[in-house]
Amino acid sequence: MITIKFLPESHEALAYKGEEVIGEINYIAQADHWVITHTGVRGDYRGQGIAARLVEEIANQARLSNVTIDPACWYAELELTRKPQYEGLLYNNKTNI
Repeated sequence: MITIKFLPESHEALAYKGEEVIGEINYIAQADHWVITHTGVRGDYRGQGIAARLVEEIANQARLSNVTIDPACWYAELELTRKPQYEGLLYNNKTNI
């Protein structure tokens, strides 16, 4: 079973299989938005939707923190601009397709 843990003190969320870290998403916290800088999943776990779950976790936490997201990471930008559930979450004129 894959679990996702949000770690606000280190500005990241991590994906775990048991005690092993298999994926991560990192962000920089600004006053009114978060900049997602990196999303990555270990090679042998790719293609299982783990990166999408990491983006979803950051999006949920951003909503709870009342901030928007600037996706500097290409994968996060793809996820956040293509899925309607993230509408209104993008920072500064970036729009959902």
